Amino acid sequence: MSPLTKRYPDLLGEGDDPALIRLVADLDAACAPRPLPPRHADAIGGAIERQGPLVIEPATGRVGAYPRAPRRPSWAALAAAALPLLLLFVLLVARGYRSSPPSRSGTVPGVATPFVAGRFITIDDPKGVKGTSYAYGIDQQGDIVGTYTDSTSASHGFLLHQGRYTTLDDPNGAYNIFAEGINPRGDIVGRYAEVGTLHGFLLRRGSYTTIDDPAGMLGSTDVLGINVQGDVVGSYTDSAGTSHGFLLRRGRYTTLDDPRAGSSNGQGTTPHGIDQQGNIVGTYTDSTGASHGFLLRRGRYTTLDDPNAARGANGGTTASDINARGDIVGSYVDSTGASHGFLLRRGRYTTLDDPKAARGATGGTSAWGIDARGDIVGTYTDSTGTHGFLLRQG
Repeated sequence: MSPLTKRYPDLLGEGDDPALIRLVADLDAACAPRPLPPRHADAIGGAIERQGPLVIEPATGRVGAYPRAPRRPSWAALAAAALPLLLLFVLLVARGYRSSPPSRSGTVPGVATPFVAGRFITIDDPKGVKGTSYAYGIDQQGDIVGTYTDSTSASHGFLLHQGRYTTLDDPNGAYNIFAEGINPRGDIVGRYAEVGTLHGFLLRRGSYTTIDDPAGMLGSTDVLGINVQGDVVGSYTDSAGTSHGFLLRRGRYTTLDDPRAGSSNGQGTTPHGIDQQGNIVGTYTDSTGASHGFLLRRGRYTTLDDPNAARGANGGTTASDINARGDIVGSYVDSTGASHGFLLRRGRYTTLDDPKAARGATGGTSAWGIDARGDIVGTYTDSTGTHGFLLRQG
């Protein structure tokens, strides 16, 4: 048993997080030569256990090393009293104010709330026909990738950087390009179509590289996400028409199949996003035809179902992207057939509806990408068609 554990038996135990032990050591030093006042130790211990708000009353009288509080505290006294709060805040952030841990059933528990903050900005590439722009990915610099359709019905990728649109066309002459993901280094992934076939691509430093998973049928690979390390996720289709996910890391393909996914035509697993820790989000379709989101973390699949989503083949949830803080975005379909975006943060689902979107099954909102700051990109549908959006937080 360490000296700190002996000194604070109600606050520390054997095997505690080293960061917690360091925090208590710092607080102990700040209050030297005596131990932390009991009321402070109890409050800090309780707050750490429940990861909730901390309230500490100012000490009155002589408690531990704290002097009797003067009627008008000095700035030095106020700073000393604030030090435990500051150090505790740093610890709680370090310990991960992130998504709530998965339940034992393999499904993330959550409650749904309406969206109450942020500003929606429409994204329409001026070279596209009105109502044909899709925003799919965003990096931490705020660069956005997506797709638009021109007057000849050909689809092109685009990069939106500092207000300027740049068209992305694969030099192999493919007539449909979809740019679907971008990482902080500016690497872009997506898919392109030739006659009757589909191929993934990686665009890095101006050079296109085709990506085809050898396990799939030729011309059935779609690349959807890339992280800062260059790890790529996507899907391919087998001869039975079943989708399988893959992770491409350092030139090696690994197949990803959610164990709850169906194996018939039109069913299977589709990863959409990957973060810098290697956590992967996506969608699987079960044997009933219902869609569910998933989170793959450390080899374990956890189902993500927005509580507002309709169950069965006519509803469902899609998880599209995850950022470094563990925030997840995606979409769900409700009982009326309308699509809504969602943000999953710390176990709470928040609905995202662009106010310009039409209501009902003919309209709706979908969230596709999220950056480290929490800015979100996606699409909404109104009477003129589909438009991209950027949702800036705050």
